[in-house]
Amino acid sequence: ILATGLGADRTPCWRRGHFRPESASWLLVDYPWSLTLPVTVYGIPNCDTIKKARSWLESHGINYTFHDYRASGLEAERLDAWVQKLGWTILLNKASASFRSLPDAEKRDIDEAKAKALMLANPTMIKRPVLDLGDRMLVGFKPDVYAEAFSDRRQ
Repeated sequence: ILATGLGADRTPCWRRGHFRPESASWLLVDYPWSLTLPVTVYGIPNCDTIKKARSWLESHGINYTFHDYRASGLEAERLDAWVQKLGWTILLNKASASFRSLPDAEKRDIDEAKAKALMLANPTMIKRPVLDLGDRMLVGFKPDVYAEAFSDRRQ
């Protein structure tokens, strides 16, 4: 842990490991990756986009937990929270083979309730990956978006 700040006499002061914040008028603490909010990747392991996202995270030394929602399922409460935070139109993957294989009647007049029911019944209809950073979420994978999202977490 690296802590920095200004001492009572307004001179910069810093020390690795041991720092007395009561002696500083301001304090910046930079935590290593392992102490930041946990990162969880939601998706299915054989998805090419998931593979790219996981490879990017691993190549950048980012620890994460993978949740296979085809094998482990997805709780309705979690999906509700995602829909509240991101919106169902972001999460529902209309380009997926699962969605395209639905009868035309089921694909028409989709609203939030219908979209949530479809995604719970078949999680492969959820855009992938869903990346939970603890304080925010990302859907899909673009290397530049990931780089920006993790830039403020770097040591």
